[in-house]
Amino acid sequence: VSNYLGTHADQSQPERQQEPREDEPDPRGAAAATFVAFVFVGAIPLMPFAIHALTPDTLAEPLWPSVAFTALAFLGVGVAKSRATEAPAWRSALQTLALGGGAASLAFVVGWLLRSAAAA
Repeated sequence: VSNYLGTHADQSQPERQQEPREDEPDPRGAAAATFVAFVFVGAIPLMPFAIHALTPDTLAEPLWPSVAFTALAFLGVGVAKSRATEAPAWRSALQTLALGGGAASLAFVVGWLLRSAAAA
């Protein structure tokens, strides 16, 4: 949604309407691509837990594989982001890993606290 709104806002500026460019993304296409990316990348941390739920003998503890796959996903997203921003790939990858890892850690702690509160 935010990608759609941002792209739409860029295209609705009067100075942009005077000079339409062919390389401008379609807001609906950008929003759809962002949604698909969120679904696929967002499923990565859940995959080890799904495998564990379906076949418990295959994966004894799903947390650490989930952390590792999530870190790899953040690094991959950072490298992909560097192509759009023209920043060095290593810097973009580490920045995305740090920000995404921090957000994921915060979400884990909040979930753990809520689970502890619900059990009490």
